[in-house]
Amino acid sequence: MPGGSVEDCFGLPRGLPYRILKKIIESPLLRKKFRKELELYRKEGGWRDEWFEDFLNTKVPLAQICPMVYLTASLAALEVLKLVTGRLKPVIAPKHWCITASGASIREFRPPAVGSKLRLLGKLARA
Repeated sequence: MPGGSVEDCFGLPRGLPYRILKKIIESPLLRKKFRKELELYRKEGGWRDEWFEDFLNTKVPLAQICPMVYLTASLAALEVLKLVTGRLKPVIAPKHWCITASGASIREFRPPAVGSKLRLLGKLARA
């Protein structure tokens, strides 16, 4: 992947199997443990407090607002065309398109610092 791996962009260790990545996304234990880091998405996405709490307790899935999904998919297609044609420079990690209700911009992604919390991944892998 140009600019780095998906794992690098999201601050995860490389080479984890899909089942572990799925557990990370769906784990209420990890959602609560990483609450501080997840606050970024509450702020950027404009999530309501009640919804955020339900998300941490795995009562609701990750949010997807259809117009945002369609716009993001269109931008992803544009980036693929840039790569295939080689005519324009693509937006590559750690830079990304940031889509919000008030506009779109290119920003640099800084993954949450997970440091010592990664020990939980080992416990989760054995679960």
